[in-house]
Order: sequence, then structure tokens, then C-alpha cells
Amino acid sequence: MNECRQRMMRKSKNNRTGLEVECIKQLMAMDNELAMKIFGDAASDGITILNPETNTAYDSLDDISSNISYLNHDTVIQMNKTCKVFYASIKPLNRTNTVTVDHIPRSARVFQYGGDLNREIGSLDIMLKEYCEKRESKKCKQDMLLISLDSMKDEQINKSVCKVIRYFTFTGTETKRSPIESNAVLLFDSKNINKMQFHRCVTRKEKKNFIGLNMVKYVLSLRDGKTPIKETELCEPWIYRDVKKNGSVKVCDRLHIRT
Repeated sequence: MNECRQRMMRKSKNNRTGLEVECIKQLMAMDNELAMKIFGDAASDGITILNPETNTAYDSLDDISSNISYLNHDTVIQMNKTCKVFYASIKPLNRTNTVTVDHIPRSARVFQYGGDLNREIGSLDIMLKEYCEKRESKKCKQDMLLISLDSMKDEQINKSVCKVIRYFTFTGTETKRSPIESNAVLLFDSKNINKMQFHRCVTRKEKKNFIGLNMVKYVLSLRDGKTPIKETELCEPWIYRDVKKNGSVKVCDRLHIRT
């Protein structure tokens, strides 16, 4: 299996973190009173946590796997009173370095002709050109607040970047759409479950509002990766060559956005 194929397969798999597994376990043990506090009246009869791969309730805590394939959400929460189901992504509350767009090259399938984000490539090229110029002139280091870029003041570029963030938050990976989109976000504090926040993101407007609330937190960078030589020309608009003091060059060409 060649390197490119291996990378695509890794990106197509959602590997749960220990925090996400802990969150699911606490959701399964949650009483109705706390469920109502977090999820509202729809949870007055409690909630049921479903296995994302089988869409059935877990038999025990031991059934929670750390790996779920080709899904953009981490858990499935059913409101027992209404039977409404939420496909939720789990994010840490009050913690930095939560990745949204993870080392994605310009050559990724999602940016190519027919891909969900192909029409956004022009706007991303302009934004990342400014980023590279600022790094070259030492006006920023590797990490830079997204909203500090002048190009983000352009309505079309801002709209495109928000669409990219929305896609990777709710819709899919660099290779394909998830079979079921996420329609909720859970912000989880492992030290205090009472601080858990539930954000309903069912409609397009709700998804846009969630991204908008977090826009001031997003941090942009270009990270290094082993891009195949045949893809280098395609990735060139996103390449920043980081020349070290010893003369070595680190090629940074992977789009990375985190909070």
C-alpha cells in the first residue's frame, strides 16, 4: 500500500480520544435530573446512548470502542421522551489545541473537482498566500489567529473559510462525507460533568451560528507532512518553506485549524 493511500485511510477513520470515551461513559451513567439540565425538557425521561456503528444501545461500558470508522460524530444520543436522536461531536471544554482541520493538503480529494470544497480553493489560496507572506516577513510564527488575517475581512473569503470549518466539524473528512452528519456538539469537562454544554446544530443556521461563536478562537497554521513529489505542484500555493539555522528546510503544506 503506497504512502498516499495509507494517509487517506488514516484520515478516514475517527479515533476516539480518552476524553471522548470518558464523556460517553458519563453520559451513560447520567441521571434524568442532570440530563434535563443539559439537554432540556426532551431529556425528562432520560437519555439513551447508542453505538454509532450499530445504532443500538450499548450493552455495557466495555462495548465502547476507541475506534469508529468513517463517521464525523463521536456518539449518538437519543432523547427517550421524544425519540429525537443527536449525532454529537465531543469537544473538550476550556481547553486549547482542539483540532478542527487536521493536516489537510491542497491535494486532498475534498478540494478536487467534484469535491465538496472545490469551489473554496481560490479563497483558501488567497488567505494562505497572505499567511505565507506574513511568516516570511516574521510578522507571525507558525500559529496565527485566523481573524487577524486581512484577507478574512473579504466577505467571500470569510464565507469560504467558514464553510471549510463547518464541513470538517459536521460533514466529513478529506476523502469523503460521513454517512451521517453531526448535528450537535458536546463540550465536556472531565473534572466536572455539571459544566457539560450541549449545542444543537441541526439546521444550517445553527451550524453557522456555532462556527461564528468560535471564530475568534480559531488558530491557523501550515504544518509539515510527507507530500508525494507528484503532488508538490498541486500543493505549491499552500507551501511555506521553513528554513532552519542549519540550512535544512521543512516543507509546511498541510492546512491546520484548531481552537
